[in-house]
Amino acid sequence: MITVQRKNDEKWGAAFPLTALQLSYYYGRTGINKEKPGFLYTRLECGDIDKNRFENALKKTILLCDSLRCAVFDNGTQRICSPSDRIEVSVELTDLSESDDSKAAERLEEITKRICSLELECGTYPMMYAELTKMPDNRHIIHIYIDGLVCDVWTNNEIIGMIDRFYTAPDAEPEMRMPFEEYVTALSGIREDENDVRFWKEAVRNFPEPIVMPMADNYVASD
Repeated sequence: MITVQRKNDEKWGAAFPLTALQLSYYYGRTGINKEKPGFLYTRLECGDIDKNRFENALKKTILLCDSLRCAVFDNGTQRICSPSDRIEVSVELTDLSESDDSKAAERLEEITKRICSLELECGTYPMMYAELTKMPDNRHIIHIYIDGLVCDVWTNNEIIGMIDRFYTAPDAEPEMRMPFEEYVTALSGIREDENDVRFWKEAVRNFPEPIVMPMADNYVASD
């Protein structure tokens, strides 16, 4: 897992509002029904991996990616913790290299299911989890889980690419990005088109009752 040891010199930025989508996710996980939090899970397979180098790549990514240092609070706001080179990042590694292939595959699916059932705590950072699994033949599995409150599919791909870039070239310079707070503020300034609002208000009047979708009891990995 990722463990970030926070230091006293870390400072929190000013609070800014959640987007409408973030609010819907937040109310879904904290409301009466308390739905499972939305998340993005990435599982990568590679050859040998240097654990310390991977942890350093994660640390650099967290320091440079505002959204990974963003914490969501009960009053509907979020704040970003200022980056500090003094944070320490550690990741758990499960060694299955001595297991036979079938047993290792079974344990891998158990690990995947456990990670996909995580519920990260709001009000702290990073809203991200990572773990390594060593498989037979010196193969390694990288598990990365990011909470949907601070990430979408496009951002997830960018973060995975950033981790890979910093692992491959630890001294690589980051690309310039719009700060997360500025991005959220820009989104809140986009006005909804009145014609669109009028159309959908009329359309939903004739919507049928919501369909109750069946839920799988068990996680099933897909290719």
